[in-house]
Amino acid sequence: MGITKRVTLIISVILFLNLLSIFVPQAIVGKTVNASNASYIYAPNLEITNPPIDADGEIELTSAVAEYIRSVFANYRGYYDEIRKDVDQDAIAGRYTSNAFAVQQMHDYATVFSKGHAADGYFGHPVKHHYLRDHYDNPMIDNSLLPYTGGGEHHFVVIWHCDTATPYPGEYCSTCGSYTGLPYSYTRTNTMSTNGYTSPDSSGYAFVGFQGYSPQFLDPTGYGNNNYANFVSYLYYCLIQYDMSLNSALREASLYTLGTYDFASTWLYQLKIGYNPFNLMPRDTRIRILGDGYLEVA
Repeated sequence: MGITKRVTLIISVILFLNLLSIFVPQAIVGKTVNASNASYIYAPNLEITNPPIDADGEIELTSAVAEYIRSVFANYRGYYDEIRKDVDQDAIAGRYTSNAFAVQQMHDYATVFSKGHAADGYFGHPVKHHYLRDHYDNPMIDNSLLPYTGGGEHHFVVIWHCDTATPYPGEYCSTCGSYTGLPYSYTRTNTMSTNGYTSPDSSGYAFVGFQGYSPQFLDPTGYGNNNYANFVSYLYYCLIQYDMSLNSALREASLYTLGTYDFASTWLYQLKIGYNPFNLMPRDTRIRILGDGYLEVA
C-alpha cells in the first residue's frame, strides 16, 4: 500500500473517531457503583522496521485510538477513581506493574487495554513466558504481574498484541510456582472458558487476545474503507457508551466494520493462515475471547 493511501486511511479513521465523539456528551451519564474502579490504556508504540512490521502511520493511529478509548471512559465512567493512559515513553514495563500494584492497593475493579508488540522466552525458567514489548523494547514478562494481581481485580482485559491469548490454560512453571501467560497473570484464574464467545462462562472475567498475529490498526478489514482501528474504536463505543456485553459489542463492531453481524463467521474470529495485508511478514492470526462473553464493563 502506498503512502498516499495509508494517509487517506489514517484521515478516514480520525474522522470516524470524531464522528463517534459527537455522540459522547460532556455530561457524565451511565452506571453508578460504590466500588473503586480503574481503567488503564497502553500504547507503547515500539516501531519495528526490521522486519518491517509497522506500516507508515501505525504509531500515530494507535495513539489516536488510545485517546479515543480514554475519552469514552472519561465521559461514560465518571465514577471511576482512575482513568489512565500511558503512551510512547510512558508505556514502559514498570508502568504496567506499578499500575497493577495501584489496583491491588486502591481499587476493587480494573480494566486494561493495550496495543503493541509481544514475544516469548524462557528467562531462565523451564517453560516459556509471554511478554509485552514496551516503548524501549524491554520485556513486561507475564510473571512480573503476579505479585500484584492475586486479588483478582482485573476483570476486563484486552491485549491487542501478538500471541497474548496463548497459552491458555497456562502451563505450570515450577520455578515460579504459578502458571504462564497473560490471561492467567491478569485474571489469576486458569479455568476460564477457552471460547467465551460461543461458550461463555460465568466467571466474571473476560480476556481478549490473539493466537498468532494481532492485526495492525492500519490493516484493512475488507469491508468498505474500514480497518482495525475502526473495529476497536467501535467495540469500545458499544462497550462503554451503550453498556453492551462483550459478545454483543463484538457483534455490533463486526456489523459496522466487518460487514456482518455474525462475528463467528469472520476471519478475525476464525484462524487465518499466512495473513499479510501489506506484504510485510506473513503470520497466522485469530482473535480469542476467553472467559465470560456476557460480561459488561463495570
